[in-house]
Amino acid sequence: MSININEMIKERLEKADDKNPIKISYENKFRYYNDFLEMLDTLYKSLDYDEMKDLLDNKIRLASKYNEAQYLQNVSEINVLYYILRKYNNRFVYEPKYNGNKNPECCFEHNGKIINIEVKCPDLTKRIESERHNTLKICMPERIPEYKTIVNEVKEILKPNICNNYIDVEEQSRLDNKLKDYVTGASDKFPISDDTNFNILAVSLDAVSDLDEWYSYIFGNEGVFTNNSFVPAERYKNLDAILLTTSMCGHKRYSKFTENVWLLEETINLLFLDPKKQKTETGKFYFDDVITLFGDLTVSFLEFQLDLDKKSQSDWEKVKNNPDLQQAKWNEQKLISVMMISEFLNKLKEEN
Repeated sequence: MSININEMIKERLEKADDKNPIKISYENKFRYYNDFLEMLDTLYKSLDYDEMKDLLDNKIRLASKYNEAQYLQNVSEINVLYYILRKYNNRFVYEPKYNGNKNPECCFEHNGKIINIEVKCPDLTKRIESERHNTLKICMPERIPEYKTIVNEVKEILKPNICNNYIDVEEQSRLDNKLKDYVTGASDKFPISDDTNFNILAVSLDAVSDLDEWYSYIFGNEGVFTNNSFVPAERYKNLDAILLTTSMCGHKRYSKFTENVWLLEETINLLFLDPKKQKTETGKFYFDDVITLFGDLTVSFLEFQLDLDKKSQSDWEKVKNNPDLQQAKWNEQKLISVMMISEFLNKLKEEN
């Protein structure tokens, strides 16, 4: 069946929820709407009528009550689809069926392997609500022993010093259990990770601080991809890499952006291999063929990490006989580790 995309959109816009960003952008002539049309022009060449209808009605929510969290999840998926269709459209399949009809967002062939991608976008509604509280926020993204005791001690230390700026000290809950759900759920959807498949979980986030936080969930103490992971490796055995991206950001602030926020390459994208697979055929494929799949930033980040490691070894050599300086150096490195991506991006800004 041929698709008249303009008619499909027009008849839906009239009935769409007034809070829907597409309808708002159409009525206010925001760039977001024109870029949306351009994106659809690419997608409809690869999707059939029923898939396009579902995308408009349920993913873009033109025929559904607007829900921001669901909308952000769906447009994050679309950002990835749009990128792949423009950059790597070789044997592309939309929502391929694996493992009892469980389906990731898409798959495509790249340099001899099938790459499968699942996309997740955390619901930050509670976080956003907490930001409206006039409280000093503290967040410890890493899993540490006696976590609650330490948080309570920190809160008691801070309370006498908050002056009149805040009414209290508030703990922001970690979201690492969301990542646990994402990696295990994605692994269940993916085909077996082997010489024919490479499987990626993309996590769509908002701000650079979110990237720091989720990086800690992956590589911090008991992080998902560490040897003492709080998630058993067997539970995510089919997952090869995690992409952290800020694609959520533009869709939350669509009326203020002058860039095309439907373009994934306009966001920050960092693709991390499960280190346990570095010395396997999967690891070789990552470094040879996948590391730049979403741009060159991952290569720069890994080079930044190598430089940090070299500097760290040199610094520890200088303080090896001074316990006080060792503690100060440990504190400094711990601070960098929980703000690793921020430190990296700041260094890039300084260089440019």
